[in-house]
Amino acid sequence: MLTDFPDRAAVTGAAPVMTDAVAAAPGPLILAIQKHLAVAGFDPGPIDGIPGRRTTAAIRAFQSSAGLSDDGAPSLCLYQALVRRARVCP
Repeated sequence: MLTDFPDRAAVTGAAPVMTDAVAAAPGPLILAIQKHLAVAGFDPGPIDGIPGRRTTAAIRAFQSSAGLSDDGAPSLCLYQALVRRARVCP
């Protein structure tokens, strides 16, 4: 599950802490992944922050095309790979 501890960041000055595992619930990370998948040409279905079958299939297709392990799981690592691809490709 995406976990954010803003109180910790406020106290220590550290960045918010996020885990790499994402639960099957609506969220900003999944929404961002869906947007990046759509821009990259992988149809995630509705861009609603809810991971469904089409989002999972789009993630797998992207992972496969990028040479990543194609587990279909939304994660912070996947998001970072999508962002890197967007910076490289026009």
